[in-house]
Amino acid sequence: MTSLSEGLVPAGIRPGPIHRHLAASIAAAAIADFLFFDKPVGVSLVLAFAALSALTLLANPALWSWKRSHAAAGLLLIAGLLPGLENPGLLSLIFALAGTAAFCLLLHDRFRGGFATRILQMLDLVSTGPVRLIADLAILRRACGRVSKAANRVPWSAWLVPLVFGTIFLALFASANPLIENWFLGIDLDWLAPDPLRVLIWVLVIAFAWPFTRGRVRRIATTRRFSGPAGRAARQPITSATDRLSAGSLFGPAAILRSLLVFNGLFVVQTMLDLTYLWGGVALPEGMNYATYAHRGAYPLIATALLAAGFVLAAMRPGSDSERMPVVRLLVYLWTGQNVLLVISSMLRLNLYVAVYSLTMLRIAALIWMMLVATGLLLIVARIVLGRSNGWLISINAAALAATLYVCSFVNFPHLVAGFNVEHSREISGHGVALDWDYLTQLGPQAIPPLDRYAAAIRSNGGRVPKNLLLSAAKLTRQHNSQMADWHGWSFRGWRLTRYLQDRGPEPAVSEKPAVSEKPGSWTYPPNPY
Repeated sequence: MTSLSEGLVPAGIRPGPIHRHLAASIAAAAIADFLFFDKPVGVSLVLAFAALSALTLLANPALWSWKRSHAAAGLLLIAGLLPGLENPGLLSLIFALAGTAAFCLLLHDRFRGGFATRILQMLDLVSTGPVRLIADLAILRRACGRVSKAANRVPWSAWLVPLVFGTIFLALFASANPLIENWFLGIDLDWLAPDPLRVLIWVLVIAFAWPFTRGRVRRIATTRRFSGPAGRAARQPITSATDRLSAGSLFGPAAILRSLLVFNGLFVVQTMLDLTYLWGGVALPEGMNYATYAHRGAYPLIATALLAAGFVLAAMRPGSDSERMPVVRLLVYLWTGQNVLLVISSMLRLNLYVAVYSLTMLRIAALIWMMLVATGLLLIVARIVLGRSNGWLISINAAALAATLYVCSFVNFPHLVAGFNVEHSREISGHGVALDWDYLTQLGPQAIPPLDRYAAAIRSNGGRVPKNLLLSAAKLTRQHNSQMADWHGWSFRGWRLTRYLQDRGPEPAVSEKPAVSEKPGSWTYPPNPY
C-alpha cells in the first residue's frame, strides 16, 4: 500500500505522516471526552494538556532528537501545568494553554523574539487550528484520491472470508467463555447514536489539537532594531515644515508642551484634594461620607491614569522633537508621578470602601488592576529614561501581567475574601458591618473554614447560628465531597480542604441551639490549613 502511494502525493503532504497527525488529534479528542464529558474538572485539566503534549511528540518522531531547547520546552510546560494542580479555573486554563503552546513552538524552533512577539506566536498557534485543519485535509483528500485509484486493483474480496469466519468464531468464544461475554456486555454502544453536542465537541477538540500534532507552525516576524543608513534615517526627527504641519499640529512640541502644562495643573488640584481629605483626614462636606467619596473616585481615576499613559506614549515617540526637549521630559516625569500618586489614592479609596462595605472578588481584582496600572506608568518613565522603544514597553508590561496572573493562579481568593470578611465583621471584631454570609456561601466550598470560625465565634458568645447558614455550609460540604469523590475533579487546593473537613469532624445538627451556659470551644476546629 505504501509503494502504491509513492509519487502520487504532492510535495509536503504524505498520507502516512498526516494520517499519524490526524490520529493524534482524534486521540486528543477521545482523551478530552474521557476526562471532561459529564465529569467535574480538576486534575483532568492538567492531564488533558499533558496528553496533548505527549501526542505532539508521538506524532512528530523528527523531534525526538535531544536539543537544549527541549529542556526549556519541558520546563515551560511544567510551569504552565502547575496552576492546574493547585486549582482548576480560568487562570489555570490560560497558563496550561500557554505552557503547551510554548512547548510546541520551542520544539519546532518557532519561539523567538520579544515577549510580546512570543505571545502573538502562541495566540496564532491556538487560534488558527480549524483553518489549518481544513486546508490540510483538502490537500490530503486530493492526494488520497490519487492513491485510491491505484489501490482499487487490490483484491479486497480476499478479506471477506477472514472477516466473516472471524466474526463467527468470536461469537462462539463469547458464548463459551463468560469473561469474553462480559467484555462484550461492558462495551458502550451509545456512540452509535451520538449526542450532537458531543460530536461538535469532538470536532472542536480535533481542530484545536491539529496545529499542535501537525507541527506546521508559522513564523511570526520578530521586531528588530533599525540599523544602517536606512535605520538612522527612520529615527531622524521630522524636519520639513510640511511634515511638521501634518504630523506636529496636534502632537507637535508646542502642543505637547501646552498640554502638559494644563494637565499638570489639573492633576495638582485633584492631588491636593486627595492629600487633604484622604491622607490628611479633613472632614468632608456635609452630606458626603468617606465611602461615597472613595466609591465615586476609585474607578474613574484609573481610567484617567490610563488615558494619561496613552497620551504620554503618543507624545513621547522615540526620536521625536518633543522627546528631546528637557522641559517636556521634566513635565512628563512630573505628570507621571502625579498619575502614580493618583493610582495610590485610588487604592486608598478602595480600602476605605472595603472597610465600610467589606471585601469582594471584584474589589480584589480592582486592587490588582490598580497595581498593574501603577507599574505600567513607572515603566513608561523607564522607557523614556532608557531610550527604549514602544515594543520594549509592550513586552515588559505583558511580562508583568503574565507574572501577576501566574502568581494569582496559586492564591485562594475565595478563602481570602471569606476570611477577611469574617475577621472584620461586626460579630467578630465588634465594629464594621454585619457579615454578609449569603455572599460568602456563593464563593464556593473554599469559604467553609472561615464560615466555621464565624459559627464558632457566635456560639462562644452564647448566640445561635442562623439555620440558613448551617444549611448552606452543609450544602457546600456535600458539593465539595461530590467534586473530590471523582478523581477527575481532584486538585491540591481541594485536597487541603478535604483534610480540613476530615479533621474537623461531623458538623453540628442544623437544629442545634446551644445553651447560654455552653462552654466555648465545645465544637472545636483544627488549625486553618491555608
